[in-house]
Amino acid sequence: MNEAMLPALVGRRVTITVHTRDLGNGSEDMILDGCFTGALDTWGKLTFQAVNETVYYLFCDEVTEVEAGCTLYEAITAVGIPTSNHESDLYFPVSAESTAILACYPSHKSNARTFVNQVAGGHWYDVPFAFQPWWDARKPKA
Repeated sequence: MNEAMLPALVGRRVTITVHTRDLGNGSEDMILDGCFTGALDTWGKLTFQAVNETVYYLFCDEVTEVEAGCTLYEAITAVGIPTSNHESDLYFPVSAESTAILACYPSHKSNARTFVNQVAGGHWYDVPFAFQPWWDARKPKA
């Protein structure tokens, strides 16, 4: 996991896959359900509290997959990246931070394309069907 994704995930319930380091007794993958509880500590570890209240201290590179309890749009806007849209297509600037967040959403990443934004300038991502407010406005009213 890229540490740029962390601010969007703190406090949200997620499922992660962790590849533990080989400490002489073999390495294995663990699947944990819970939430990140804070930023990186001085040793570069993340604090993750599982739903069973067990606390884990993990390095970013040990977290191999994140199933976030938030949409790509929520993750991008949570860290202050500007967005735009055309109907359900989400647009946001290409940067190291936005690329790291997009990488955590493999289905969106595989469909994302870049373009030069003629209004705001620079390279932007175009991610089809990822502008969440468009979908929220079309949900049946309860």
